[in-house]
Amino acid sequence: MKWLVIISVLTVCSSSLSQEADTSKQRFVTDKEAKEAVYMVVRYSGLYPDFIVLSDPDIKSAIAYVKNKKRYIKYNPAFIQRIVNTTETDWAAISILAHEIGHHLLGHTLKMEGSNPGDELAADRYSGFVLNRMGCSLEDSKKAMLVAGHDHGTETHPPKQARLEAIEHGWREAQNLVGIVAIPNDTIALPVEKRYQYQIEFVGDNNHYYVAQDSSVVWFDNFAEAISLGNLTVPDSRNYRFVYMYKKKRYLIDWNGHIWSETTHDSYFIVGEMKTLRLDN
Repeated sequence: MKWLVIISVLTVCSSSLSQEADTSKQRFVTDKEAKEAVYMVVRYSGLYPDFIVLSDPDIKSAIAYVKNKKRYIKYNPAFIQRIVNTTETDWAAISILAHEIGHHLLGHTLKMEGSNPGDELAADRYSGFVLNRMGCSLEDSKKAMLVAGHDHGTETHPPKQARLEAIEHGWREAQNLVGIVAIPNDTIALPVEKRYQYQIEFVGDNNHYYVAQDSSVVWFDNFAEAISLGNLTVPDSRNYRFVYMYKKKRYLIDWNGHIWSETTHDSYFIVGEMKTLRLDN
């Protein structure tokens, strides 16, 4: 089966895009068309594309990297052709390119170390998100991974099922944005959730932690999801307001909000601060 070209279709609305993708029989083989695909993926993210896109038959599949402060995406055209032939959809090719773009946009290519499972899942999530915005179905968003993913994963890449779930998570995130009405600039406000009473900061740690009304301590990951890190309890001594245990390490919080850590020599030193959250609403 020849490539089903998506590029000419991407200039129309997303509703007609996915319909057109099923009927087109044109070839998609040139660097120009690959660059146009990358251009459209990035533009659907609201960003300006500044990638150098190259075909390279010597690489295994597709890669994203930085060289001399320039961002590159390379792909093996034979690999892409096999994926398209097997899946019978050009969306499979777009998803592969979107995954590599995700590595760039998420800052993964700025790291000195190589690929790791966490970065791969994040790029998969981005791929699912942007393909939804471009008009791709959830089924077609997953097809390249169904063909090319490893069932049991590798040292650098997660198992296929985890990656499929990441793609679906991103796709559904984009789907949930449909129909959301923009808020006028003069009415935008970031609400402070009243169930969080305190904010905790530790010396040398750029993260912020929050204490809910039930005394649970949480941290928010990059998807704004609360990760539980234990609970504050009331100590026996009246000199302290709370005790916080984390991984067998005990912290004492005094009435002024200072967080103390106990050394093995029974001495104490301040390692952080707990502040009351201001609720101005």
